[in-house]
Formats: sequence, structure tokens, C-alpha cells
Amino acid sequence: MFVFDTSAFINGWNDHYPGLAFRPVWDYVAEQMAAGRIVAPRAVAREIQQVSDALAKWAKDQPFSDPDQRVQALVVQLQSNYAEVFSTPGRNDADPWVIALAQAEGLSVVTYEGRQFSGAPARQSKKPRMPEICNDLGVPCVNPAQALNDLGFRL
Repeated sequence: MFVFDTSAFINGWNDHYPGLAFRPVWDYVAEQMAAGRIVAPRAVAREIQQVSDALAKWAKDQPFSDPDQRVQALVVQLQSNYAEVFSTPGRNDADPWVIALAQAEGLSVVTYEGRQFSGAPARQSKKPRMPEICNDLGVPCVNPAQALNDLGFRL
């Protein structure tokens, strides 16, 4: 099972698997979300809904999860341990929720964060990005193509 980050949805929909041209990809993601094989916290839905577009419309029909007490406690820990990353409100507000959900449930994080459009690693940042944090915590982290492959998606 996989926890999708906001970038997995937004970058996937807008850049790698455009929603209209790759409708089977998004139908499959919706099926996997309904089956519980792909999960995403409600914080991801909130980030997606910041822009009123076709992805936001699609996302309204998907099951996003509300955090339980375990996830909430892990978020508090993450925000404390990685204050330099998570202390600025705004961009990437969902990241600690994604990582905490993956930690709590033993899942892999799915994100484009830390990657260029080509898939090559992004330039080093002063602050650790989601893949580095996941690595620090022993949480597997993959890109959407790897997650779809592992789930058995085929066009």
C-alpha cells in the first residue's frame, strides 16, 4: 500500500499523466483509493482544492483519510524533529501528515518531491525534502510510476 503526497497528484495530473489523455491512470488510482491500496490524508485533499481545476473536481469524489491519534502524535513529533522544514505554513503543509500516515501504517510514501521533471534528483536543498526525511525514518519512498508499477497497473 501507498500514501500519496500532493505532488503525486498535482505533478502526475498536470505533467506526467495529464488527466484527459491518461484517464485510465486516474480511473485506476480512484479504484485503488476505493480499495484502500492507495491512501492520502485529508491534508492532501486540502492542498489539491486550493486550485479550482479538473484535478480538484476529480479529487472531490475520492476517499481521503482523517488522521487517528497515532498519526496526530507522529505529526507532532515530525514537526518538532524537522522544525526547519515544517515550521513555515503554506507550501507542503500535508507533508508531515503523509509521512506520519506512512509511519503509522507501515506504508510507502509516493511523491515527486526531490525530483526534476525528468526524474533526475533535484538540486540539493538546505532543508531536507520528503525523500530525505523518509530515509532518515526508514520509511520507503517512491515516485508515482514505481507505485503504479508495484500495484500492477498496465496500460
